Amino acid sequence: GLVGQVQSVSIVELQQREARKRKLQFQGRHNAFREVEMLMSKAYRTIRLDPGVIRCQRDPSADGGAFNMPWPAVWNFTFDVAVVRSTNCFVNIGLVEWVAKAAAPSSSDIGPDPTLGELVGATSEGKEMWQHTSESPRQIMIGCRKGVKWYGDGYWENLFKDDICEGSVLQFYCDFAMDVRGSIQRMRLWLLPSSVMFRKRGWQCVRLAKPICEWTPPPSAPDSKSYTCSLWVPAVTLFSQEDAVVVSWRGGGDGRP
Repeated sequence: GLVGQVQSVSIVELQQREARKRKLQFQGRHNAFREVEMLMSKAYRTIRLDPGVIRCQRDPSADGGAFNMPWPAVWNFTFDVAVVRSTNCFVNIGLVEWVAKAAAPSSSDIGPDPTLGELVGATSEGKEMWQHTSESPRQIMIGCRKGVKWYGDGYWENLFKDDICEGSVLQFYCDFAMDVRGSIQRMRLWLLPSSVMFRKRGWQCVRLAKPICEWTPPPSAPDSKSYTCSLWVPAVTLFSQEDAVVVSWRGGGDGRP
C-alpha cells in the first residue's frame, strides 16, 4: 500500500485497537494504519499511498445523487497523519502527484465503494513507475517546519507561521470532480478540524475555511482507450533519523489495503 524508497524507512502495520491504545484520534471510518519511521539521516524520503488502496466515496449532495451512473460526479477520500516523533519538525504531510497509465473504465466496472485507482482505471505499472519513487514529485503539502505550505515544484508560502510538533494529528479531506468520461476535472484538498501542537502557541484545534489547494489539470481529452493521467495521493516526507508518523485511511473492508 505504501510506495517509495521503502528500504529507507520502517513500515509497521497497526491494528485499530493499538491506534486507540496510543490515543491517536483518527477519523472514525478509517481501518488501515501504518507507522512509518525514518531509518536514515539527512536524506529526504517521500512515501505515498498507492491509488489502488484508497477507498473513495461519492458525494450525493454535490452531484444530485444519481448513483446509477459513476459520472459526472464528485468523489472524495480522507486520510490522517499523526506526528509521533519529530526532531526538528522536518516532516511534510499532504499529497503528491501520481502519474499513471489509465484506461477509461466502463460504468459497469465501478461499484459503490471503489478505490481511486478503479475510478480512473489507473495501474501501478508502465514507464511512469519511476515517478512513484521520485524524491521531487509535484506536491501539495504542509511543512511542519514553520507551518508552511509547499506546492508545485518546490514553491512555498506561509500558512501557520509556527512549528507543528509531535503529538499533532492532521486530518484531511480530498474531493475531486469527474466528467462524463471519468477524467478528473478538479481536485481540492481540505484540512479538517485537527489537533495541532504548535511550538509557540501550544495546543490548538485548527481548521482552514478554504481549501489548502485547488488543482485543475491542463486541458487534455483521452483520445484512445489508454492514456496518461495525473492523480494526487496521500504522502509524507521524512528527513531526520527516527522521525515517525502514523498514516491512517479507509482501505479494504477487512482493515487491509
